[in-house]
Amino acid sequence: DDIPDEDELQEIIRNQQEVQGSEGPSLELKATIRYNLAQRKHEDTGTRINNRNWKGIAQPEKGKYKIINKDPLVQHQCIKTIAAFLCTYGGGLIVGVRDNGQIKGIEVDNLTDKLGNFSADVAERHITDLVRRDLGSLAATLVESKVVRIDGKPVLYVHVKKWNSPDPPPDCKTPGGIDKFYVRQGSQTIALENDDKQIHINAHFGPDAKPESVA
Repeated sequence: DDIPDEDELQEIIRNQQEVQGSEGPSLELKATIRYNLAQRKHEDTGTRINNRNWKGIAQPEKGKYKIINKDPLVQHQCIKTIAAFLCTYGGGLIVGVRDNGQIKGIEVDNLTDKLGNFSADVAERHITDLVRRDLGSLAATLVESKVVRIDGKPVLYVHVKKWNSPDPPPDCKTPGGIDKFYVRQGSQTIALENDDKQIHINAHFGPDAKPESVA
């Protein structure tokens, strides 16, 4: 299926607000694309600390923990979800909505044009570039993203089709340099290895796989 039109996307996202967040096998919510809302990073040691603990640190040490504007770990949380949808049923990733359904938008990710203004095109291309980098060019053809405005706030919807090539679905590159094979189990994204990975591939993509989708 193609990405829903803008009116339908707005309805999908507003529904998440009404039900205070409801993730499942084919739907995931993320607050940001790359801005880390939960942690800060020490400028000298690289040590990470939760914001709650950071508030209790005395100066001047407190000032050495910096906001993580472009966090590869946060980006990976989005890409691993896309990988899991790709390798299971397909699905939709909504970015700019908290787990409780609260709509905040993605302006904090600072994906801007040359004038410093938020750009939907830049945000959409950013996701495509990450997918191409971590999952490959063929995977990128199965992923379509669109920014829609909800109450004036930009929210990114990423539409992921199920893998449809005769070749096995791809592993996903990680910030640690280890490729992993991600799938969906209920509302969770998990990594499978060895026999479990092959069993999943056979069940979902083998010659006896049944057509299925929960998207």
